[in-house]
Amino acid sequence: MNIQVKASILRRHEALCYQICYYYTQDDELSIQAACEALLEVAHNSDFFTDTHEGQKKKVMLAAVRSTLKIEAIA
Repeated sequence: MNIQVKASILRRHEALCYQICYYYTQDDELSIQAACEALLEVAHNSDFFTDTHEGQKKKVMLAAVRSTLKIEAIA
């Protein structure tokens, strides 16, 4: 799978990821940072790209919560 296809898959989940991060942080900057970290986390998992759309969505949601909690602990 080439990089353009992987980027396209990640873009499909970008808004949801940001919305989850914003829900928990209520801060634009922290939400952007948390969403970026979450998407990078799932991007490093090769199974993510071959999973179903619903499976990908669940993985993004979990990564978003994890990265938000981590960022809030630091901030």
